[in-house]
Amino acid sequence: MMNPDRIVAFISVRIGGKLSGEIKRKFMSYDKIKEIYFVTGEYDVLMKAECSNLEDLRNLINEIRGMDEVESTYTHVVIEEIELSR
Repeated sequence: MMNPDRIVAFISVRIGGKLSGEIKRKFMSYDKIKEIYFVTGEYDVLMKAECSNLEDLRNLINEIRGMDEVESTYTHVVIEEIELSR
């Protein structure tokens, strides 16, 4: 069940060049980023973010886009969350 006091989003990031330790540390420094995955395909990084509102999410995305290493981002906002108990 979604918490109405938070916005969950998945942010895909395309990096120009190699994934360096510096860019990894930059991503890890954001408290709103809860999970980070380095992936194959069109984008290099997939991150799960939790923000208090859409403005907060927009500010986070703008900060990420402002990094020199970042070529582009693509964001999916979660509208429903299903928790699986296995």
